[in-house]
Amino acid sequence: MHGLYGYREVIETLQWGLGALGHQASVAENEFSSGSTNIVLGFQMLTEAMLDSLPPDTIIYNFEQIAGLQIHTLKPVYRAAARRLRVWEYSQHNLATWAQLDPVQPVLHVPVGWAPILARIPEPAEQDIDVLLYGLPGKLRLAIFRQLGVAGARCIFACGVYGASRDALIARSKLVLNVNLYASSRIFEIVRVSYLLANAKTVVADFQPDTFVEPDLRDAVAFAPPDGVAARCLTLLGDEPARRQLGKRGEEIMRKRDIRMILSRALDAGSPVGE
Repeated sequence: MHGLYGYREVIETLQWGLGALGHQASVAENEFSSGSTNIVLGFQMLTEAMLDSLPPDTIIYNFEQIAGLQIHTLKPVYRAAARRLRVWEYSQHNLATWAQLDPVQPVLHVPVGWAPILARIPEPAEQDIDVLLYGLPGKLRLAIFRQLGVAGARCIFACGVYGASRDALIARSKLVLNVNLYASSRIFEIVRVSYLLANAKTVVADFQPDTFVEPDLRDAVAFAPPDGVAARCLTLLGDEPARRQLGKRGEEIMRKRDIRMILSRALDAGSPVGE
């Protein structure tokens, strides 16, 4: 991720959800608000000393994949967070790793949610891109991209594109491809894909036998093993009704993850934000 750009839609969702629940919520980068509860994203970039200086009511919200990792391989900041602060965790699959750090408070599963402000990418009259893939180049991503190009699909691979420029590419695309950058990644990348689902985009994603996908998301995306991703894309490109039906189903599933309900449960489990 390039700084906080990778968290942008999650941050917007949190801010909207907190506001809808009656809390004042502002966003700042590398700053902390005194007299308020701070929810920190990207905490893994802090030093242990920096984290130790945070107010005791700070909430750490983790979006990194740590499931299955040896405790000694984690940055010290993880243990520092567990021993001092409340921790929110985006994936159920990471909870067992947090438990090994002996957290001072139970780590809460706070999944990535939906907010109406996310549904903002209009579909143009004509979509001239068959498959869009965005992110950093990687061996598997480039291999699949090449397979699709050889098969005649009109594809775009975008890197370092965010905001309106990225949204314009998403709008023009019939489907969006999500492929894990790292071979060790075994949690479905809902942080990246949630924004696409909120906009009813058809998504195809790679899937290994041990990839963890939360149950409610299993029908929201077209999953395929790495060697079958290109073929799955081509099949959907040739079947517009099925492609649109999948996009609509993904949107319906994502909308059930209302951030207001998610935050209400999380806040009820600890000290209320803003008090």
